[in-house]
Parts: sequence; C-alpha cells; structure tokens
Amino acid sequence: MIMKTTSSSKVVDVGALVCAAIASGFVSLMIICFVVPHFTGGNAGIMLRNFAAVLLGEGILPPPATLSAAAFFAGCFVHFAFSFIFSAILALITHRWGLLTGIFLGAAFGLCLYAINVYSMTAVFPWFMFMKHPAFLITHVIFGMTSGGVYELLDDDDEGGKAP
Repeated sequence: MIMKTTSSSKVVDVGALVCAAIASGFVSLMIICFVVPHFTGGNAGIMLRNFAAVLLGEGILPPPATLSAAAFFAGCFVHFAFSFIFSAILALITHRWGLLTGIFLGAAFGLCLYAINVYSMTAVFPWFMFMKHPAFLITHVIFGMTSGGVYELLDDDDEGGKAP
C-alpha cells in the first residue's frame, strides 16, 4: 500500500510508517502505564481500561481497578489503532523533511494531539478528562517526537530523507 503522487515519488514509506507507529505506540503506552500513574494516581490497569472503554463501553470503567484480559487487549488495540492513525498523519506531514524536522514537527504534532484529545475528544469520551494533567502533555509530545523521528530515520527515499 504505497501511495503515489506521481509514478516516481512515494507519499509515505509504509514500512517506515509501521515501524514508527509501533515504536511510538509502545513508548507512549509504557509511559502511560508505568510513569504517568506516579503523577496522576492509579495504575496501568486503570489507564488501559480508559482506552478499552472506547471499544467496550463505559461499563468497564467503575472500580475495582482490576484489569481483565478483555480490557487489556481492547485497551492495547485502541491505543495502537490511534497510534497508527496519528503516525500516518504525521508521516504525510514529515515525509522527506529529514530526521531533525521529523522530531521537531513530531513534538509540535504531539502538542496538537494533546489539545485535540483533551479539548474535543472528551466531548465524545468524557472519561478522558483525567488527561488534563501535564504528564499527558509530555507523553503526547514524546509520542510525536518518537513517531516523526523513527519515520524519518527509516524512510528509504533516494534523497536520503532530505527535502526535495
């Protein structure tokens, strides 16, 4: 699934996109599950159940704060689905701009994602209001930096990842 604008130039490098989405999804999930709870309270199970509620409904949210297998897999699925979507958007923006640009644009993109998630997605998924904490802002910025950086690092353009 390589998208093309002309017969000789790719819009995105799909292999680099997949690696960027997995890497940024994994890094941000580890931060959300194991670092953020120290600042916000809670635990990894609560964080994953919040993601799982997008797929399984709000009924999974009330205490106790245990994590079932269904909540674990649904939470990971939702998190990585969003990671792939957001990484694809970022890859379209940063394609062929180089590693440093990928990292800096990724940081700005993460900041925008935080604003969108906190100030508009909470209208649809109100249980994400807990994300108004600065720890989530930092997590979103790290997600964007990782996604943009990994994508540009692995992008296999003939020009070596530089802008035309």
